[in-house]
Amino acid sequence: MRRRDLFIALATLTSSIDALAGIRDGVDAVNQAGRQRMLVQRIAKSYLVLPQPELTSAATKSIRESVVTFEQQLAALAAYMSTAEIMSAVQRLDVAWKSFKDLLGGDLANDRTHAGKVLRATDDMVALANIGTGLIEASLGKPSARLVNVAGRQRMLSQRMATCFFSASRGMEVENSVQQLNDSVQEFERAHQLLSSSSDNAREVRDELLLAQQQFFFFRDALRTLKPGHPEIRSQVHVFTTSERILQVMESVTRLYGRA
Repeated sequence: MRRRDLFIALATLTSSIDALAGIRDGVDAVNQAGRQRMLVQRIAKSYLVLPQPELTSAATKSIRESVVTFEQQLAALAAYMSTAEIMSAVQRLDVAWKSFKDLLGGDLANDRTHAGKVLRATDDMVALANIGTGLIEASLGKPSARLVNVAGRQRMLSQRMATCFFSASRGMEVENSVQQLNDSVQEFERAHQLLSSSSDNAREVRDELLLAQQQFFFFRDALRTLKPGHPEIRSQVHVFTTSERILQVMESVTRLYGRA
């Protein structure tokens, strides 16, 4: 599928959604609001590798899935809004999302200037989604909501690390990309330690966190192959694949905390 055809497909998909991802309770609202951070970051990650023939198909699929899920959850969060402050946060995210999705249109992924605009809009979107997630967590005042928020943010960090890798590989804002990559690695490690030390962890959660630690080991090895300004397809495929694997594991961890 040509890239400009991708976004025609996106419009068709998102306009034909007939089942929203309903929110079961407040903790599930934290999960879904927090997932919005990851979805935007995953779109940016995938957008950066669209020009790579070896990754175009996987990146296209990732963007399509992420756009549909984001819009399903945005509608669910709009229906959930429990306070005026949360309502305002969701509305601001909705406005920003429309502008963000406009940036994805056309066949501009090869254009580094345009890709840079996508990255900056991604940072703004993630910040807005993070505000809403924090507001919902604070309104609940439950330890489980905090754990869901922290575990859920790990999903976003996995995608941010990959995004920074691809950005630096393409020679885009290299100093900032490398710094953000290193900061995200450190934040992920600190949060993983926090989650692993929780006395409330069930055995299933502990097992999944151990798996996440193992996957992160492979992911970090892939990230260490970074050569700013010199993209190597083997490294890019490895980073893309391992970022998806650790994302799957952290989705499982977040879901388990939400059931506690």
